[in-house]
Amino acid sequence: MSVTVLTDKTLQSFVDANPIAVIRFHAPWCGACKMFGPVFDSVAGQVQGISFAEINTDQQPVSSQYFRIQALPTTIIVKEGRVVDQHSGSMDPNRFANWLAKHITPQQQPQRGA
Repeated sequence: MSVTVLTDKTLQSFVDANPIAVIRFHAPWCGACKMFGPVFDSVAGQVQGISFAEINTDQQPVSSQYFRIQALPTTIIVKEGRVVDQHSGSMDPNRFANWLAKHITPQQQPQRGA
């Protein structure tokens, strides 16, 4: 699946429309964000039935304040409109896949080593 770019205005409708959403909060000046971006995009392309999105905290400050984002990158998992997990910092592909695996079905899990 592709990664949807969100704004403060589109975030709520995205969460409402997707039973499971994984959202990455980032900023263009953040080195760890630059490292994690390709990992996030790669894993998003391997997972079925989950929607992935990203939001630039510099351009969309209301969303980061709403979710109380204090470090970048921060990735959240939202199920049925409720945040069920949050991770601050970069992750390698295996760590990201393992973190996601706690919240998704085996059919949705990313292909390891892809």
